[in-house]
Amino acid sequence: MVHHRFEDGSSIIKEFQNCLKEQTESWAGKGAYWLFQGKDRMVKLKSDLESLQRSVDSTLNLINISMVLNRRKSRSQDRAVKEETAHAQSIEGHTKLLWTKTRNAEQDPTVK
Repeated sequence: MVHHRFEDGSSIIKEFQNCLKEQTESWAGKGAYWLFQGKDRMVKLKSDLESLQRSVDSTLNLINISMVLNRRKSRSQDRAVKEETAHAQSIEGHTKLLWTKTRNAEQDPTVK
C-alpha cells in the first residue's frame, strides 16, 4: 500500500489517525461533560423528588390527622346527641308519668 505524503513529510494516514484521535478525545471530553452534567441533574432531580416525597408524606399525615380528629369530633357529637336524646326521653317519661298521675288523680273520687 502506498502512503501519500504531505509536503512536510507526514503521511495522509498518520494525519487521519491524528485527526481521529483529536476528534475522539473531543467527543470523550464532551461525553464526560455531558455525563457530569447529567449526574449533576440527576442528583438535583433526586433531591427534588425526595423533597416532593417529604411534602406528600406531610400532606398525607395531615389528612390522616384531620380524619382522626373528624372521627373523634363525630363520636363526640354522637355521644352528645345520645346524651341529649336520653335526657329528652327522661323528661318526656317524667312528664308522661306526671300527666298520668294528674289524670288519675282527677278521676279518683277519693283524691278530691
